[in-house]
Amino acid sequence: MAYVLKIFYANKEKKADLLTKALALDAGKLNKAEKILRQQLVNWQADPKAKTAETMSALVAVTPKKEAVRVLSDTQALYTFTVGQAAVLKTGQKINYENVAGTMLFTNINGAWKATFYQESASAPN
Repeated sequence: MAYVLKIFYANKEKKADLLTKALALDAGKLNKAEKILRQQLVNWQADPKAKTAETMSALVAVTPKKEAVRVLSDTQALYTFTVGQAAVLKTGQKINYENVAGTMLFTNINGAWKATFYQESASAPN
């Protein structure tokens, strides 16, 4: 749901209108991840300062745990993955991310496949 990002970054004056529009969409046609994001919209409508940690954890739970390649067209392919990742902060503290989800978009440009987009997200470390 593109509305989630729009609402997250919108100023106070626009949020209420965007929430109303987003929540008016037919929830029966949403997939699991979209239903989780819709619940965050309901939370924001009740409390504009509602936290997103529980929503992100719920999204991780429905994220496929395997690599997948999806061919979008003859010039684009999407690669998704989920991995664990250890990190060490500048302070020396060690943290472990159990579920890091990544997405890469590859585009065929002049006959060569190039990574044109990369994104990672993770739930809070333990």
